[in-house]
Amino acid sequence: LLEAPWDPQLLEFPSCTTVLAPDKRTVLFNGLRVRMGMHTGEADVEFCAETLKADYFGQTVNCAARVAALASGGQILLGLETVEALSITSPHEPSFELQPLGPFKLKGIAREKEIYHLAPYELRERMFPPVCPPVTTNWTTSEVQRCDRCSR
Repeated sequence: LLEAPWDPQLLEFPSCTTVLAPDKRTVLFNGLRVRMGMHTGEADVEFCAETLKADYFGQTVNCAARVAALASGGQILLGLETVEALSITSPHEPSFELQPLGPFKLKGIAREKEIYHLAPYELRERMFPPVCPPVTTNWTTSEVQRCDRCSR
């Protein structure tokens, strides 16, 4: 995405502008910013005979979606299970840094999950706001649940 030929009109949006590192040579952000969250585990799958496509669901998929919801655009977050799988299966020297962010309570997940920020070495100068659970509202009572980690 950093090297994609984005439409100049898209790059005019504040959330899509090109951002350079202090060295003025390294592109940190350019165009759309995708937020990513990864969780490792077994998912349930159903195949549709009509479309020949698979539908994945269950606790693992739900947890991955909740981890992704914590991320900002351009940020990669991992659950502890994924971090452990990376350290077991990778025979190469890593090309990234892992920064522990602490435990988070994720909606629909019984236990708190340890969350890590993955920063590729080339992009480790990227800056992100604090990771916070999404603000939620109980529509029955109009009560807003605020993040206790930041002022949101």
